[in-house]
Amino acid sequence: MQLRDGSPQDAGCAPDRVQHVRELCAQWTTDNLTPALIALVARRGVIVLHEAWGTQHPAPDTTPLPRDAVFGIASTSKIFTATAAMRLVEDGVIGLDRPVQHYVPDFQGHGKERVMVRHLLTHTSGLYDEDVRALWNVLEDHITLPPCPDTQHPEMHDNVFYVCRTPLRHPPGETMQYSNHGYQLLGEVVRQASGQTFNDLTRHQLFEPLGMRDTYFSSPEAHRARAVHHFPQRGWDPLSVPEPSGAAHTTAMDLAIFGQMLLNGGTYGETRVLSPATVAAMTRIQTTGIPYPLPDGTHGPAWGLGFSFFQASTIPRRAALWSPQAYCHAGASGTMWWVDPVYELVGVFLGVKPDYHSVVHPDDLFINAVTACVVDEPQSVMPV
Repeated sequence: MQLRDGSPQDAGCAPDRVQHVRELCAQWTTDNLTPALIALVARRGVIVLHEAWGTQHPAPDTTPLPRDAVFGIASTSKIFTATAAMRLVEDGVIGLDRPVQHYVPDFQGHGKERVMVRHLLTHTSGLYDEDVRALWNVLEDHITLPPCPDTQHPEMHDNVFYVCRTPLRHPPGETMQYSNHGYQLLGEVVRQASGQTFNDLTRHQLFEPLGMRDTYFSSPEAHRARAVHHFPQRGWDPLSVPEPSGAAHTTAMDLAIFGQMLLNGGTYGETRVLSPATVAAMTRIQTTGIPYPLPDGTHGPAWGLGFSFFQASTIPRRAALWSPQAYCHAGASGTMWWVDPVYELVGVFLGVKPDYHSVVHPDDLFINAVTACVVDEPQSVMPV
């Protein structure tokens, strides 16, 4: 099944509810909850909503936002990194339950021989981002890094160097801790095991076969001209550094294609990029029984192999109406992407947060309003 434009009725959705979602999006931009917003909703392959609100640039340049504007999707990038890794699992190049240091020999010491590739995918490796940053601050002015390999970006080479030397805070598999550096290390597993640059592998194995023409981890100049520029400044250029945990740039349509591929069981049109068995493993909860305590006393989401399941989480501002089988990934830039196999929905919310730590964002309200659009009988899917 490929995505096509159609009416809400074609997709078993209520036209007045879809119109209500449209009005909500317009109101959120008017109220400046997000200065730029693109929303795309598809059900059973029918696109019932794909519109843009707001502007591409901050004032005084108030160019209206086009539907094909390019967004930095921050941590939602991890869905691509996880899929790249799983392609190599399918090919017999890496094993989920083989040590990371088998593929990245520099990842040594401190019990790291027990860290498997699976632990990186599920955020259960024992690596903590703040520990990597602390070690970096201590060592940066006192050591000389080895030369950067030809297939690695210099900034990512530096990142991986310090990740490999950071002690684990707890044994792998004991508890969950969301780790950007863990996904940087996963990208290094992909790079070293494949012998390709991370950007090349994701382009050739995923984005190009799926027709995702506007998705890059390192964007060409023409692509940059279409980028939204409301985002807070970082200390590095996410448009040029192929950072596996948070530097992908893409469009709402490309994200919807990726979601529809998963909903199709690994195919899009005539192209298969994943086997049904791989999709089933990625979209099944893999962290049952592993706690994910958060500093505010709440409990974080469960994880599959690259996707999160918020249904059992106790964090505030989470969606309430999606099915128990829905999986998603958010991005601190203001992105929410999800797939609901029960309601046969693919949803994309590309917004802009005022800063990367802001909790004022309407993505949960969007998910609820979109799910309420479905008015016919949903699919029956086995429990997760």
